[in-house]
Amino acid sequence: MLAIKGTVPLKPSDYVIFLYQMLFDESEEIRDLASKTISTLPEKIIMTVITQPIPSEVLHRLALEYRSDRSVIEKLLMNNMVADETFEMVATFADERLVDIIARNQVRILRYPKIIKAIYDNPNSSASQKSMVIEFAQRSGIDM
Repeated sequence: MLAIKGTVPLKPSDYVIFLYQMLFDESEEIRDLASKTISTLPEKIIMTVITQPIPSEVLHRLALEYRSDRSVIEKLLMNNMVADETFEMVATFADERLVDIIARNQVRILRYPKIIKAIYDNPNSSASQKSMVIEFAQRSGIDM
């Protein structure tokens, strides 16, 4: 409990990984406290951690927790450790600026074409963004 509350000296990335692990503890009290703590991390910590090479599962959870904070999500999308599935998930709710970042990552789209459908189905995506990813899919031979 003390470690969850941040009283044990850990590097920010280690602390967030620890909190993520505690989300799966057998104790409901520990899981609840870890969930509350991970969702209310100070901005300085979260902005530092999302640039670190931490496990993709942790980054996915952070994307869920901070989905309404565009600056966090934008910085998180620049981390090479982010899983393709996280890109797809973010593409379902991203605003137009974030969709633009996702749509321009053609390497990921080639590797994980489900991102195209997520962009296309996102009501925040502009018509030009939808057209851009569809045309890219056609040029690249991606079967939609």
